[in-house]
Amino acid sequence: MAAFSDLTEARVLNWFRGVAMPAPPAAVFLALLSADSDDGNTVTEATAAVRPAGRVAVTFGAVEPDTVDAARQRIRNTAAVDFGVAAGAATLTHVGFYDALSGGALLAHGAVTGAPRTIQAGDPVVFPVGELALALG
Repeated sequence: MAAFSDLTEARVLNWFRGVAMPAPPAAVFLALLSADSDDGNTVTEATAAVRPAGRVAVTFGAVEPDTVDAARQRIRNTAAVDFGVAAGAATLTHVGFYDALSGGALLAHGAVTGAPRTIQAGDPVVFPVGELALALG
């Protein structure tokens, strides 16, 4: 399950106080991480080792009931997130959702199923449709 970053949490909580929510990001990008985040921008990103071109955009579908916990709502990726064939080796434990292709702000992060995943140069790195989910509840 993914956790929201401090930034995303503050934006939601400020909304309850009457502070306008910032405009949504033009796109959300997935980063490969070799350790969990501290809920801020302190991460150990492994994306460049796997895909020198950087993070990959994620497209989310409509809000839907979570099939694991009916009390939660979730969104899932509606297209495969394909990093291509790994350029180099990396150990993948988590992913991060960012508002920019590089740099930018961490919006959410979570553990990868079956972590740690060892990626070798030449391995395909793809997250199939529906594998990435963000939930609230």
